[in-house]
Amino acid sequence: MTTRAEAPVARHGLGASLSASVAILCVNLVTGVLLARSLGPVDRGVLAAAVLWPTMLGVVGTLGLPEAVTYRVARDGAVRPVVLWTAAGAAALQAAGFLVLGAAVVVAVLAPHASASLGPALLFLGEIPLAIVSLTFAGMVNGRSRHTAFHALRLLVVGVTLPLLLALELAGALSVWTIVAVYLASRIVTAIAACRIAWPTGAAGRPEFDRALARELWSYGLRSHASGISAHLNQRVDQLAVSAFLAADRLGTYVVAASLNSVGWLVGVSVGYVALPTLASTDDEQHRRELAEQFVGLTLLMTIAVALPLAVLAPTLISFLYGDAYHEAGNIARILLAAVVLYSASRTIEAILRAVGRPLDAGLAEILALVATLVAVAALLPALGLIGAALASVVGAATGVTWMLRRVSLALDVPAWRVALPRPAAVRAALRRPSR
Repeated sequence: MTTRAEAPVARHGLGASLSASVAILCVNLVTGVLLARSLGPVDRGVLAAAVLWPTMLGVVGTLGLPEAVTYRVARDGAVRPVVLWTAAGAAALQAAGFLVLGAAVVVAVLAPHASASLGPALLFLGEIPLAIVSLTFAGMVNGRSRHTAFHALRLLVVGVTLPLLLALELAGALSVWTIVAVYLASRIVTAIAACRIAWPTGAAGRPEFDRALARELWSYGLRSHASGISAHLNQRVDQLAVSAFLAADRLGTYVVAASLNSVGWLVGVSVGYVALPTLASTDDEQHRRELAEQFVGLTLLMTIAVALPLAVLAPTLISFLYGDAYHEAGNIARILLAAVVLYSASRTIEAILRAVGRPLDAGLAEILALVATLVAVAALLPALGLIGAALASVVGAATGVTWMLRRVSLALDVPAWRVALPRPAAVRAALRRPSR
């Protein structure tokens, strides 16, 4: 078990995670501008609806297996062959089941209201098994604290996508169908790479599926996944509602407004990737408290530092980057940036709860947040349109982070304000090079 002096806290893990997030952000910005300007609001909305549902189902279909594998490998200190084979078998079973379920859901949801998105969405159902497999094996890599390899996998999927999209644009062949094909190609490459890194040739031993271990992984995963599903839905339910009830150009505008969110949201995701294996690998309760304060404080300070200038410049940035056709997205983006500060903190706190063996606490918080978001969407979307959808996101995010802070306070026996209030000393500690 990792000691306090050896804990792989900050500079290497956080540096790799945040560097990958910045790179992903830059690539996504270029990709988003390219698609928005080439497709226009209507086709941009068609594309968003086509990829939104399979992507959501791919995340849901993991059933928390990636987090369970990360936790198990971090606790074991190594990847044992039985864990490799059992996780692979569990991922295959889940992929098959959710592929069938996904086809039924996509047809039921898109056929009545968004028929132009139905064909591309059916093609993109391949995202479901690819996501389950790649995320599961990436979880093993993260559990071993192989930060560079893990974050290289995160970057690979967008790194493959951008040059292919640019080539299609230069060839005059960029369309909803070809974009979906490129997305699938990038996910295939990422899935192969994840399997290869986590499962080197000749290193996995004899095939062995341990049913008891599978039940253990599913038990942890399902408890953890309550938060994963709800968190993903919380960040997408506004877009799902817009795709189901408003015209395609409305969704295209809303997606552009939400694109600025990724700047802040990736901070919490990046810190959370490091927080889970770091806290899980130490049994020192006092050290866990210190780490929790460090990680959450760092997340909040960095997210606020990014979100404030973006909120001020949002209308100007959107018109400059995406074009005047999306001018309405500026004020919507400002509201969503308020929500993203809360969402970012939630991702880190959720990772901390998982690391101390309390995945269900995070799940309950996200369920409450999802209920609050759904109620707010139902009340505000018909009256206020896209502005109402954005305000609903703020309501849901505030509900979730409040509950999570209370649960982490009880789990670590630390006042909630110490976790929630960014303190310079804690942030500096998070960024220190680990002592040897």
